[in-house]
Amino acid sequence: MNMSEELFDSVVNELERKHISSSSRKFLKQYKDALAEVAERNEDDNEENLPAANIKVPVVNKRKKRNPNEPTIEENKWIIKVDLNEFENDPTDLSVGIDFSKGLIIPRGKCDQWITRPDGMKIHQSGWAKEISVPDIVEIKPALKLDGKVLIIECELTQVSYNL
Repeated sequence: MNMSEELFDSVVNELERKHISSSSRKFLKQYKDALAEVAERNEDDNEENLPAANIKVPVVNKRKKRNPNEPTIEENKWIIKVDLNEFENDPTDLSVGIDFSKGLIIPRGKCDQWITRPDGMKIHQSGWAKEISVPDIVEIKPALKLDGKVLIIECELTQVSYNL
């Protein structure tokens, strides 16, 4: 295994450990397989250069919609949005808890609503909470914003370094 393959493997392993999406993981696997195929061809051809047309690089579908519940990374910030449209919340009824030991940010809110299940049972709901798992590369010091009925949670990314 050459140095570029080792670096690629270390980056892929680190990204997999940091909770990347399944579509990104699939792309990385396809890309790694394509690199391995090129390396194998180079060995078979006694290190001769192959034309770029022979390399099969996976195509990424850019039109696929992103899940709005998944976090995004913009510049050096990790951002997740929580849609509160189904709750009758007053912004003063929101709070955010942090569980450092489990790596969780837990937004909570009060609401007063009745839910009727398909079997006819009525349930009174007085509050809600959502546990959001935070990857290791994120500092759990959230900044909160409320944009209409969407709670926006932003955290800074930590510095990641790779030893070469």
